[in-house]
Amino acid sequence: YSRIRPWPAPVDFNIRQALFRDVQLESNDIFAVNGKQVLFRAWKHKVDSDLIIPEGYTVVFEAGAELYFTGEAAFISRSAVQFYGTEEQPVKLVSENKKANGFTVLQNREQSNLNYVIFDGLNTLNKKGWSRTGAVSFYEADVNLNRCVFRNIPCEDALNTVRSTFFFVKCHFFNLEYNAFVIDFFKGEIRATS
Repeated sequence: YSRIRPWPAPVDFNIRQALFRDVQLESNDIFAVNGKQVLFRAWKHKVDSDLIIPEGYTVVFEAGAELYFTGEAAFISRSAVQFYGTEEQPVKLVSENKKANGFTVLQNREQSNLNYVIFDGLNTLNKKGWSRTGAVSFYEADVNLNRCVFRNIPCEDALNTVRSTFFFVKCHFFNLEYNAFVIDFFKGEIRATS
């Protein structure tokens, strides 16, 4: 046994809590909100500030939706995401300056499904000391990836999953500076991926 030292409870939010603290989703030029659905329509969207989606939503990307991140904007969601890309109309998430703070899905109970998605030039999440290693990260969030492409990724991992169940099929990784993917504490399957 050991004596327990008294320690005061923290009084401040950490950056992760602060990002989600007062999020009120409303339709805008980038997405439409209808009840508990967040819809990214099939056209080009310029993203110049963080996209933060709290838990309890269904996040849908139509075939042909394209997000072009400027500066250090990030996509961070506590809700599962559904990408309905096709071979003719993939969904694209692009950072031309390679500074976007990644695509992160955190701690949710629903499974994310990504079909025909191109992740191009994304960097890792790094917000005031809170960071991930992957340009695309699924943290305690189950995911299926079908025919997704990860290219021109400058950070440690193009894709990182932690404590997640996953299925990757026919995904491809090109022009990476470091790791294609790192999977921690997982259950899953990878097929026909290069």
